[in-house]
Amino acid sequence: MSTQSLFIPTVERSIDNIDARVACVSKEYMNRHRYKVGNETDIKSQLKLIRIREILENRCNQVCMDVRCVIEKISKLL
Repeated sequence: MSTQSLFIPTVERSIDNIDARVACVSKEYMNRHRYKVGNETDIKSQLKLIRIREILENRCNQVCMDVRCVIEKISKLL
């Protein structure tokens, strides 16, 4: 028998995933800037992720269903 764990997207998990993604891309950007190694990074997409993170943190006026929909879309992007 095998056990499967269910992945239930939460706001906290999504924020952690966004933070990890931004940190990884930032490291790639610094390597490109300092050592001229790697691909160019798209700063605009990272700024969008940071903005989405801010929206999730300040979700006091949003309906729970809307937050869940946004989290699922973020999970698909990451």
